[in-house]
Amino acid sequence: MNSFGIINPRICVSGCIPATNLQTLKYHKIGLIVNCTKHVDFMFDKQCERTEDRNFSTYNLNKKIDDQPCYFDSQDGNGSNTFLIRRVRLPVEDNLHLDPCPTWNLKRTVSELLFMAKCLPRIVQLIYDYINENEDKNVLIHCVAGQQRSACVATAYLMKYHKMSLVEAIEFMRKQKKDAFQTGVNFTPSLIDFYENHLM
Repeated sequence: MNSFGIINPRICVSGCIPATNLQTLKYHKIGLIVNCTKHVDFMFDKQCERTEDRNFSTYNLNKKIDDQPCYFDSQDGNGSNTFLIRRVRLPVEDNLHLDPCPTWNLKRTVSELLFMAKCLPRIVQLIYDYINENEDKNVLIHCVAGQQRSACVATAYLMKYHKMSLVEAIEFMRKQKKDAFQTGVNFTPSLIDFYENHLM
């Protein structure tokens, strides 16, 4: 939950704790947070006005990042120094068990893998666009532990925009963030689908 990795100069991957640490966000100049969970709150939700829908889902894949702004006082003693962070949610579960399991669990696993595969093209494009439109701001991709969902999104980004193969991207992720894919790559089928349908 507390792990943090710098994947490239503009993209960081973490668990949920760094995503709520104001000093960490300011130090790394985070301007966009991609929350790859269904239930973990965005940071500072209590201090921010809630928008009608912040979910990155099949129902609003075309929603602009600007629709999820969060302004808050940086509280650094410099008066009204306001810090803007934009947020987007990729609501996917991670507790995927591909070994023998009850039928309902297998169905849920397939559902989550398909949903991740469907969302990867849009979310990596969204991250790329944000980086290119905001030269002085960076992106934090997080899930609960920073080992699977967020690492999967970052891997897809590396494959598309750094021209890495799937194996190269996974190895690079593990090098940059030691606990990434620690127990294997849960979303391998999603990443293979992303490669075959969007990169070949």
